[in-house]
Amino acid sequence: DLGLDRVLTTEFDSANVKDKPSKLAFLDKVVKHTEARLDTTVDLNLKKVVAGLDTAKTRAFLRLLALTANAGSKSEDATDSMLTGDANPVAADTSSTDVATVQKPPSLEDAIIETRASVSAIIEKPRCTDKLLSRPPFRFLFDVIIAIDAASDLGLDRVLTTEFDSANVKDKPSKLAFLDKVVKHTEARLDTTVDLNLKKVVAGLDTAKTRAFLRLLALTANAGSKSEDATDSMLTGDANPVAADTSSTDVATVQKPPSLEDAIIETRASVSAIIEKPRCTDKLLSRPPFRFLFDVIIAIDAASDLGLDRV
Repeated sequence: DLGLDRVLTTEFDSANVKDKPSKLAFLDKVVKHTEARLDTTVDLNLKKVVAGLDTAKTRAFLRLLALTANAGSKSEDATDSMLTGDANPVAADTSSTDVATVQKPPSLEDAIIETRASVSAIIEKPRCTDKLLSRPPFRFLFDVIIAIDAASDLGLDRVLTTEFDSANVKDKPSKLAFLDKVVKHTEARLDTTVDLNLKKVVAGLDTAKTRAFLRLLALTANAGSKSEDATDSMLTGDANPVAADTSSTDVATVQKPPSLEDAIIETRASVSAIIEKPRCTDKLLSRPPFRFLFDVIIAIDAASDLGLDRV
């Protein structure tokens, strides 16, 4: 439910977005629409984006745009695609762009790859293996959550106390209480609602929603880190939040800041989960040209009803 038809009119035709002023106006509308949808602020110098500069922030914005699209689609089954599973939003009419070919719903393998990319951009351990992500056990979820918090200032120390020690989260009631606090904290940080049946999560069920929540948790962590330079890590570039004290968990080993290759892989995974074309090649993502950005934005809107016709 990207809804770009709510903010754009003639701009859906690339012939009307040729000169610098029209390109800046197009991006300004898209950015403001995204900010309103996610109730956040996007740090992006549009002149630099049009010039092919600020590539890290540009890639980060593409990932944020994918999240905005995933926040709701034209299909009732996919309305909460980001929070309710790995399903791809149902394709809308793609006549508004010749590149908005929508790919089939991603497979379990694709969902696992996307989740691993999101989580591994912040932490190195615990390792997000196919087996663990296919049916995440509670202890794995616990370790991932604590590790992400230690690496990024997720802020769980505001809602957790003794729960940082896994020895205190052993039985079903304590597991449910732990997850409830984490989910409510995430909802407050992102000003959203998470559709997650905690009893099913503890039982190892609802695996699609569990993976989706891990991706959302990674976004929440990226929304603010312990480093001033990484405070807007999701919106300002591909840099990894600076590692904090990891003594609260024996698995919170923080990886080094991701390389350009890692950033490209993560951006491609986010965008390709929604659209098939234009292809997110290494060359295009390393320094995204405006026409590529235009085609991606229009394609995502066609696939998900981003709602740009409102602006």
